[in-house]
Amino acid sequence: RGGGDATTVREFDLAARVFVEGGFALPEAKSIPIWLDPDTVLLASPLGGPEHATPSGYARTVRVWQRGADPLAAPVIFSAGPTSMVAYAYPDREATPERLVFVERTGFFDGTVSLGDRSGPKTRLDIPTDADAHWHRGYLAVRTRTPWEVGGTTHPADSVLGIGLDAFLAGARDFRVLFTPGPRRALQGFFWTGGQLVISVLDDLKAQFPVFTPSEGAWAEGRVAGLPELGVVGVWSMDSEEEESNGDLMVAANDPITPSTLLTTRPDLAAPVLLKQAPALFEADGLVVTRHEAVSSDGERIPYVQAGPPGETGEAPV
Repeated sequence: RGGGDATTVREFDLAARVFVEGGFALPEAKSIPIWLDPDTVLLASPLGGPEHATPSGYARTVRVWQRGADPLAAPVIFSAGPTSMVAYAYPDREATPERLVFVERTGFFDGTVSLGDRSGPKTRLDIPTDADAHWHRGYLAVRTRTPWEVGGTTHPADSVLGIGLDAFLAGARDFRVLFTPGPRRALQGFFWTGGQLVISVLDDLKAQFPVFTPSEGAWAEGRVAGLPELGVVGVWSMDSEEEESNGDLMVAANDPITPSTLLTTRPDLAAPVLLKQAPALFEADGLVVTRHEAVSSDGERIPYVQAGPPGETGEAPV
């Protein structure tokens, strides 16, 4: 409301399509409630006094809130530092026995991640505070934002590294290098789906999506096939919850002569399936999109794409 980044919370019954009378409810605040089980919520909220709020107005503490109990009296199981930006927690729904993930953000790109249980955090992930870490079905992927020396090797910023999660927690640091950036090769992002890690790469203006399937002692490499190389291409998991994903992917693509297109695919398919395409605004028959390079006076080669008849060079008039 009013750009305040705050919300009210009321429990809603999806089957009956009504708000639950006497259910979980919170007044307006920058709260992050996460279901732990049908009668328990992990509550990160600034409500309850200054000791529960960060200078940014977000939650500093995490509480275990039971159904029917006063949320302000719920026991605190985690507290962030007084200058941190936000703290929150969520359950790792793939773990057995139950495991909770505790996050303390000290800034937009810095923070710590710890694993624990309903009594609080127990083990902090030994990664740089500015790194991104995501795990799925027992395997951990880490993206570096700054150079990281680990296991006797220094990995540059924007590297993606993989390792078994249990082995990492036990002290192993023999990461598999899954991606290393280059002068014209940049990391766009990565995500897990259906037991596979999909990495989004822009290589010399060409969109690429390598796929890694981890197993004991190996990370088999493949690729999302049949996608256009030139233009704007985005790939994401069809399932919003990683633990429920089966590997199905959604694809959005367009280029100067192709309208916005929505497709679906899987890493094991040779070509994606068209779902929907926006109407064409002009006749594109006889036109192609090609890649060229402009050469600067200092010799730097700057790539660009050009739309026009086939066979044209970068010297064609505009």
